Amino acid sequence: MSSRRARKPLVGYGLYLLAAALFGFNGTVSKTLLATGISAARLSQLRATLACVVLLAIVLASNRARLRISSWAELRVLAVFGIAGVMMTQFMYFYSIHLIPVGISLIIEYTAPFMVAIWLRLAKGRAIGPRVLVGMAVAFLGLVLIAQVWQGMQLNSLGVLFAWGAAVSLSVYFVMGEVASSPPYNRDPLSVTLFGFAGSSLVWAVVQPWWSFPWHYLSGLSEPWGNAGWRLPLWTLVAFMVLLGTVATFWLVLLSFRHLTAAQASSFGMAEPVLASIIAWLLIGESLSGWQVIGIGVAALGILYAERSRTTPMEFVE
Repeated sequence: MSSRRARKPLVGYGLYLLAAALFGFNGTVSKTLLATGISAARLSQLRATLACVVLLAIVLASNRARLRISSWAELRVLAVFGIAGVMMTQFMYFYSIHLIPVGISLIIEYTAPFMVAIWLRLAKGRAIGPRVLVGMAVAFLGLVLIAQVWQGMQLNSLGVLFAWGAAVSLSVYFVMGEVASSPPYNRDPLSVTLFGFAGSSLVWAVVQPWWSFPWHYLSGLSEPWGNAGWRLPLWTLVAFMVLLGTVATFWLVLLSFRHLTAAQASSFGMAEPVLASIIAWLLIGESLSGWQVIGIGVAALGILYAERSRTTPMEFVE
């Protein structure tokens, strides 16, 4: 049976929607952990290192040849991907959601494909298609509504700045991830992701040695979801962040690509900021104004409109 006939779109939609829900839930979990007082840098270090350990175990058990690096040039590509892409995206995102709502931070971060298009125009001379230009204009309108600029800046300026920083870093993630996955390197997605987390965790270990890690922030109990009455050990939230919010979501997205086209995957990818906003509202009472809700929807439509012209889906990482 051909791969085309074997596709099951409903299965793909279900897998991608579950991944989007876990990503969205992970935003609330991460924000809860940040509320303990742990810094965004330390939480990024913890997530990258533990995810690296889990992914390394998977690769060692499945195909050790994936660990082979063929040249110094490939090592440089993976290093830039891990440090400027994975490491800085996570750090900027965590710092941002500590200051502004999760859904708003995500929708700003998800403008990264537009930055990639602009970079390709300036650096490679590739024309920006009319569909992308229209999508950029619509997304910009959505961001204006989110910021409610007619009332003055309604969001924490530093949080917005870090969200834009996450978008820039995510652009690097896309560009360098595509370089690593293309000739002459032709790396598979699992090994690219592993080396991304490995580079991130190694740099964090130098910048912030593990012997000075503030473990006391993660030693107690938390009531993460308002008045629900659930008191959970903080280590369970860390386990969720790494296993379900990082490793499982990556696996679900890869599985969904067996059944979905790039346009279909991009469509469901835009469910994440919406789901993240709903989850944060339900669990931690993070409310948005009516204009911000409309703005998230408008910006998501703009990004979706532009993304549906792609031939390969972009995988987001937070």
